[in-house]
Amino acid sequence: MNTFVFLREHFARYVLPDLSNDAVADCKRALTMNHLLVTGKSGRLSGWVMVKKDKTYIQSKIAATHLNLVTSDPRTRYEAWYEELESFSGPTCFIEFTKSTFNIGNIFLTHDARVVKICGPASSQTFNYINEPDETSGLAHKVLAKMRRKNAV
Repeated sequence: MNTFVFLREHFARYVLPDLSNDAVADCKRALTMNHLLVTGKSGRLSGWVMVKKDKTYIQSKIAATHLNLVTSDPRTRYEAWYEELESFSGPTCFIEFTKSTFNIGNIFLTHDARVVKICGPASSQTFNYINEPDETSGLAHKVLAKMRRKNAV
């Protein structure tokens, strides 16, 4: 299954009122449109989204409801990603939002903890979660490695 079909099936269909026959267009719309928030106002997604086969977690307080959708997740992006990567079990899309418009070309699935992709609006970070970061590593890899060392028993 390609990345956009995966995201349409496990994310876009939970947050869009209707789907088209175009998985890329549906994903782009889900990631960039204003969503109804629990406050009754509308706004773009913020914080982070983590899309898995069995559950999708969204930090934003959107009003969408679905059995496989968790909204208003109180965890930081790093807490959520750390918990997922510590017990990694299959394709997951790790997405972070900023105030920038999301570039759909930065969307990737992570299939293996040795090639983690953090997808952002302007770029993506790729790293081996198993390895320690070095001086050229991105912020996500460094923060997650620090959490892993702190929680090591």
